[in-house]
Amino acid sequence: ARWEDVDWEHKVLKLRDAKAGGRRVPLGPEALDTLQSLREAIRARSLKAGGLVGESAPAEAGPIFALSY
Repeated sequence: ARWEDVDWEHKVLKLRDAKAGGRRVPLGPEALDTLQSLREAIRARSLKAGGLVGESAPAEAGPIFALSY
């Protein structure tokens, strides 16, 4: 999932490539809190490293987690 897949207003995660096709997964308060904390931590780390703030900041673009397998 990517940050742009999190619909903060409607509290859902949009999964584009689920096995049964795209779907929307409801996010509970704990999941929303965790994602918000992660987003803030990434933004703070980016600021420390001299990164951008705003729409193009890493906390707002790209994958939530960079996984490779």
